[in-house]
Amino acid sequence: MKELEKIKYKKVYDATVDHIEDRKNNDPDFNIEQLEQLLETKYMSEGTGNKSEMDQLTSDATIAALQACLADWKAEKGLH
Repeated sequence: MKELEKIKYKKVYDATVDHIEDRKNNDPDFNIEQLEQLLETKYMSEGTGNKSEMDQLTSDATIAALQACLADWKAEKGLH
């Protein structure tokens, strides 16, 4: 991965984590099931259409961040 791509990936990843943490902490209606649905939606959109390299990188970073947030949240709750 080129340096510019690494920077973009990290920005998207960090922004996604920040967004999920903000929702988790400030939206009482946001729950693990909604995060799982969001991740599932991102998985389903993976196979649709031709994406530019930057679009794919953004999608990859978003999915990785959502996966990490979900795993962390489940660990906090003692879920597997």
